[in-house]
Amino acid sequence: MRLLLLDIETAPAIAAVWSLRADYVPLERLVADPYTMCFSAKWADEREQHFHAEWNGGRNRMIRKAHALLSEADAVIHYNGTKFDIPVPRWVVTRPHPGPTAPFKQVDLYRTMKTAAPLARKRNFVA
Repeated sequence: MRLLLLDIETAPAIAAVWSLRADYVPLERLVADPYTMCFSAKWADEREQHFHAEWNGGRNRMIRKAHALLSEADAVIHYNGTKFDIPVPRWVVTRPHPGPTAPFKQVDLYRTMKTAAPLARKRNFVA
């Protein structure tokens, strides 16, 4: 089984707003969209780390590398990736041309800790 550890970093959206307390920012106020700047990945059973960034080889190369790694994985381990890391790369890799990745399972450590921490406190495993 191929286990891929993955983390991506994105640039924030930039908007022109009148107030710092705005709960809603209309799309016409958006100055720059968020985008994937880089990602790091590592196979669980290997020492080599894979790092790819827009500034090191360009956006299309970074997208092709992410697509190749995700397509080879049987499962992807991430932190809060179910809501963020995985939807973003899937959105990114379908834009230029590679198509969808091969299917894979997900292990979200954020969700694991969210459910395990209350149980550990209840059983006095955690102070």
